[in-house]
Amino acid sequence: MPKTEVATERNRELESSKTTAGFGLVSAHTGMRGLLAFYIMLFHALAFSVGWNLHGSALMPVFFLLAGYSLAIVYGTQPQQQQSRFNVKHYYCNRFARIAPVYYVAILIALPLAVFGRGWVPPSDIGWVFATNIFAVQMWASLPPSSFAGPAWTISTLAFFYLVFPWLLRWHQNQTDQSLNRWITILAVVQAVVFFGLALAIEPVDRWWAFWASHAWPISRVFVFDMGLVAGLLVLRQNRPDRDTTVSIMGVPTDQKNRWAQRVDWYAGTLVVFVIGLSILQVVGDIDVLGSWWMQGVFPYVILVVIAGLSMTSGGKKSYTQRLLNWPVCLFLGRISLALYLVHEPIIQYVAWITRPDQAWNFNMPMPLWGIAIVLPVSLALATLIERTIETPARNFIRARSRGL
Repeated sequence: MPKTEVATERNRELESSKTTAGFGLVSAHTGMRGLLAFYIMLFHALAFSVGWNLHGSALMPVFFLLAGYSLAIVYGTQPQQQQSRFNVKHYYCNRFARIAPVYYVAILIALPLAVFGRGWVPPSDIGWVFATNIFAVQMWASLPPSSFAGPAWTISTLAFFYLVFPWLLRWHQNQTDQSLNRWITILAVVQAVVFFGLALAIEPVDRWWAFWASHAWPISRVFVFDMGLVAGLLVLRQNRPDRDTTVSIMGVPTDQKNRWAQRVDWYAGTLVVFVIGLSILQVVGDIDVLGSWWMQGVFPYVILVVIAGLSMTSGGKKSYTQRLLNWPVCLFLGRISLALYLVHEPIIQYVAWITRPDQAWNFNMPMPLWGIAIVLPVSLALATLIERTIETPARNFIRARSRGL
């Protein structure tokens, strides 16, 4: 690949990650990842200590939508007529550099738990689980997935999305703005039909399989990822002078920033109310209406409005949601979000092992409540250390080597 072409692609990626006067990725998207990663850590810490369900699983579509949305904006700037020049090899190198270093570190951190029978993987299964984990195909190969680091199943699902992204991008790049807008609605319906259809079909056989097949299996969730991709392309096209001005993205015109800001707050508030309300219902009343599951099929469109709305209000009126996500603490959490997401659960398991050495790891309160006071700061410190000493340096090194190929 010529150096000038590589430099152009890299510059496009860097520019799209900054907040500009145009429509694209904004810092609030980073803050969103950070806040969610922290909430997932808190969700797991309470679930694996006092058995409280804070409905963290209900938020998984956010990560899938953000993945498609971000990739579309980073790589969708290339004109349609130049799509044949999309360098797939360079794209895959960038994806590997983004997730592999932290992913493999998380596996190494969690591996002793399996060796000594204190993790999700029993010692007898280490061989085949290692084979699936090293290639990040555990979510493709078994239900439920077997991962040394519990949340690492997400990387396996994302890996499938990354694999098919170049072809999805090329397909959608050839569609009009009106068509893209329609596809958002179509995909929202399709993902819901697949989500609930799979669950209802499999549930009579095995409820646990039904849960994982519907909410995490790459084939079922690729439609959510594609929703984010399509929305990202449509938002990106709003920067072009030849955009279709008759298109109202998900029902809101591009130039109505105040309306976008209000919509972001209303939709984000609705999601938060459901998560908090259902969590209180479960914790206080011991009533579980399975919100952790069905919300993942109902709320992707709502979440996507928030994600796109953060871009649409850049350079104009800021929503309260955007102001919150731009807090320095959220942006800091965003920088370490991948490492924090992957390492916090092994830390929980180590604390459970140390504090209750005579109790095997299971769902039934494996860690004392006070262990949370250890898990949170240790996970944050470890994630920060990994991001600064391994994740960022390794990513830069791998990308530099790939540019030299």
